[in-house]
Amino acid sequence: MKFDASHIVIDADIARAVGLSEHPVSNTSRTLLEAVMASKDIGIAFNKTLLDEWKKHRSTYAQKWLSSMIAKRRFSLINVPTDAGIVVQNAPITDKEKKIAEKDAHLIDIALVAGKFIASNDTTARTVFCLVSNHSPLFNGITWVVPVDCADALAALIQERGFIPSEWHLCAT
Repeated sequence: MKFDASHIVIDADIARAVGLSEHPVSNTSRTLLEAVMASKDIGIAFNKTLLDEWKKHRSTYAQKWLSSMIAKRRFSLINVPTDAGIVVQNAPITDKEKKIAEKDAHLIDIALVAGKFIASNDTTARTVFCLVSNHSPLFNGITWVVPVDCADALAALIQERGFIPSEWHLCAT
């Protein structure tokens, strides 16, 4: 599938980790944010829950980056239905897995409305959503990429609008 999203969803874990450090998580988070900023045509999508998480956890670097995206009018605050949480509650997964997925269900809800592309380093949540995807077509076509695993490939994808590697798709593991 070719990357054609006009907006991406960036989890607050990236806002918390990003900085000027060369630590791998900080560095890869910065690579992602810089690629989005450089793209000129990709915006970021938030709902109130995600924006509140960003405000609570963001680093100084993320705060400046978000302010710049808002000033460039590449920020969308949208109201979204809460369908993912309902699917999670009805999925045949453990209570522990449901709790993990419920915490990040808003990312799925935003992605369903705004580009179906999530960037998050939360591999545990990604794994649980892969399990849930076996039981609901709602998650079809969603990409959940983990920047710490592939920052350079992700930056190239954003810049060149290339094809999304199949392993980035949210699907059964």
